[in-house]
Amino acid sequence: MKKKRNKQRGGASRAVVAGLAIVPLAARLIDRPKAIGEESVPPFDGGTHRDVVHSTSITIPPRDFRSGPLTRKRQARAFAILGAMEAVGLVLAAAGKSPRMRAAGLGLMVPGGGDLLNKEPVRGAAAAGSSALGLVLWIGSGNHLVTPLAWLGSAALSARRAEGRGQAGFVRYAVPLAVGGAVAGMAIRLKKDFEKQKATALETNQYLEHFEPPLRGDDRPEPFVGQELSKDELLFARHLLGIALQDADNWDNYDIMEQFQPTAIRYQLNWLGWALSALQYSRMPAFHGYLSEAQRRLIEKFQQRKVWSYWWLENLWGNLESNPDPVRKQNVMLSGFFGLQLSTYQSATGDMRYAEPGSVKFHWDRKRTYEYSLPSICDAMARDIDASEWGMIVCEPNWLYPYCNSVGANAFKIQDRMTGSDYWPSLQGRFTRTADEELHRPDGLVMHFKSSRTGYGNGALPTTSVEFRPLIPDLADRGWALLKAGVWLTDDDGKVSGTVFRDMPKGLDYGNAGASKVGMYGSVMHAAREAGDEERASVAWNELLEVANPVRTRESLEFTGASVMSKANVAMGVFGRKGGWLDLIDRGLPETWATGPILKDVPFADAMVARAETDGQALDLVLHPVDDEAHTRLTLARLTPGIPYEVTGDVTASVVADENGEAVIPAHLAGRTAINVRPTDTKTNAR
Repeated sequence: MKKKRNKQRGGASRAVVAGLAIVPLAARLIDRPKAIGEESVPPFDGGTHRDVVHSTSITIPPRDFRSGPLTRKRQARAFAILGAMEAVGLVLAAAGKSPRMRAAGLGLMVPGGGDLLNKEPVRGAAAAGSSALGLVLWIGSGNHLVTPLAWLGSAALSARRAEGRGQAGFVRYAVPLAVGGAVAGMAIRLKKDFEKQKATALETNQYLEHFEPPLRGDDRPEPFVGQELSKDELLFARHLLGIALQDADNWDNYDIMEQFQPTAIRYQLNWLGWALSALQYSRMPAFHGYLSEAQRRLIEKFQQRKVWSYWWLENLWGNLESNPDPVRKQNVMLSGFFGLQLSTYQSATGDMRYAEPGSVKFHWDRKRTYEYSLPSICDAMARDIDASEWGMIVCEPNWLYPYCNSVGANAFKIQDRMTGSDYWPSLQGRFTRTADEELHRPDGLVMHFKSSRTGYGNGALPTTSVEFRPLIPDLADRGWALLKAGVWLTDDDGKVSGTVFRDMPKGLDYGNAGASKVGMYGSVMHAAREAGDEERASVAWNELLEVANPVRTRESLEFTGASVMSKANVAMGVFGRKGGWLDLIDRGLPETWATGPILKDVPFADAMVARAETDGQALDLVLHPVDDEAHTRLTLARLTPGIPYEVTGDVTASVVADENGEAVIPAHLAGRTAINVRPTDTKTNAR
C-alpha cells in the first residue's frame, strides 16, 4: 500500500511538472513563426542602443515574435504559474479519492468548477462573476487581491460543501476539456492574429514609405508666436480660464466621480494646466497676468488631499503597502502628469518657483506632509525607472502605459534643458527599446497598456504623435501618418472634407464617461496643428463647432456635456501652432521672449488677450473688451528703468518705466484693440 501511495504521489508530481512545462512551451509556439531554437532577438539587457528603432524611417520593422523579449519572459512566468495550478487541479479532479478533493481540483481549474461538480450552478456563476469582476478591477485600478481571493476562496468553499452531497460526474471531464479547448483556441487565435498583423504591416509600409514626416530639417520653424485668437477661440479660452481661476475650494464645473480612472479630478487639472501653458507659449508668451495665475491656481488645487488621496488605497491593494505618499513609488499617472504640468508652466513662463525645495506639499494628516519640488519629483521617477527592467514606470501598480510614460519623460526633457540635469540621456535607450519592442504590436500600432508582471497587454492605437515627437520622432511620425490616413475624409478631388467622427452615433468622453465626441476631436486637432497641417486642424475644428453646437455668450463658448478634460484637449489643438508643443518641451523661451517687455497684468473682468509678442525691445498686443467696450489699465513690466516708451496703435500714450521697469497705461478698449509699445528711439508699427 505504501509503494502504491508513493507511486501515486510520483505520478501526481510528474503531472504538475508537465503542467508547468506545457503552457510556456505553447506560449513560445504562439509567438514564433520559426522552429524553436532559432532565437534571433537579443535579450532585454537594459542597454542604451536604439538597435530596434529606425530613426531614419517610419516604416514598421519586421518582427520575428509577437511580443518583445521581456514580455515573453513575463508571459512564460505567468503561464507557468497558471499551468501549475491547472495541473494540480487536474490531478485532484482526476485522481482525488474524496468528493472534497475533486471539487477543490475543479475549483482550481476554473472559478466555480467545484460548484458545478456539486450541482450548484448559481454558486458557480457567482464565483466566475466575482473572479471576472476582479480582473476588471485589476486592469482598472491595479487591484491584485480580488481575483485570487475569489478564485481560491470559491475552490475552498466548494470543497467544504462537497461532502455528503451528490456530484455531477460528467463535470470532472467537461471542465478539463473546456480548459484544454480554451487554451488551444487561444493559441490558434493568437497565431492567426500574429500572421494577420505581419501582413497588415507589409501593406501599411507601402503607404509609410512615401510619407514625408513633418517638423524635420527645414520644415521645423524657429519658435514663433502664432496668429491672434479668433473670437470663438477667445471665448473658449475665457471659459477655460474662468474654471482655472476659481477659488481653491470651488469645484464647480469639474466632474467629481471615481478617482482611479480617467474621470479622476487630477487629470482634469493636468489637461487644463497643459492647455493654458500651450496657449501662453504659442500665442501670447509676452502676457503673464491672469494666464500665469490660472496655471498656478491649478497647481495649488492639485495639492489638495481629495485629488491624490486615492493613492493610499491603490498602493495598499496593488503593492500591499500602507503608504499614502503619492510620488514616492510607481505612480507615474500622478508624478509624471503633475511633473509635466509643473514643467510646462516653468517652460512657458520662466518662473522657477516650483524648483524650490518644499514648493509642493501633499498634506495627509497632522503628522504627515510629503514635501516635494519639481526636481525631487523627477528624482522619484528616475529611481522608479532605475529599478525597473522595463526602463519605464508602472502605475495603478503593475500597469505600463506608453502614453503616461511619455508624459513623465517630457517632464524630464524640460528639466534637463532648464536645469542642466541628465535624466533623459540616461534613460533614453531603455525607454526607446521598451516603447518599440515591448509596447508596439507587429502591425505598428501601440498597445494602450501592458501588465509588467504578467506580460498581458491590450489596445491598439496609433502612437500619440504629439507626446512622442520630443522623445522618439520616428514612432511619433508613424503615429501621425496612421492617424492622418484613418481619421480625415477626402472628396473626389482629394480635398479634405471632414472626419469619420461626424457620422459616429456617439463618442466617448474619458473625462466623465459620457458620450460626447468633443475630446476625440481635440486629440486629432492637436496632432494636426502640431504637425503643421492647418487644413486638417481647421476642418476638424469647424466640424466640431457644427456637430457639438456649443453655447456662446458674451463671455464664453462652452461645449455642454463635455468634461473639463475633453474641453482642455480641444484647447490644446485650438491654441497650439506648428511645432508648438515640441518647442515648449525642447526649446522653451527664446532669449528675446524671456527678457523682453511683457503685459504683466490686465483685469480679467475687463479684457481678453488675443495675442502678445515681444522682440526683446518692443511689445505687440491685441486685446478685446469683455463687454462692448472697457476702460481699463495695462501694467507693463520688464521695461528698461527710466527709459521713455511710446504707445501707438488703437491706444496712444507716452510712459517712462519706473525703477522696477514697470509702467501703467490707461486704455480704452472698443472691439479689437491693437497696441504697440516701444522705446521712443525704436520705431515700429502696431499690427
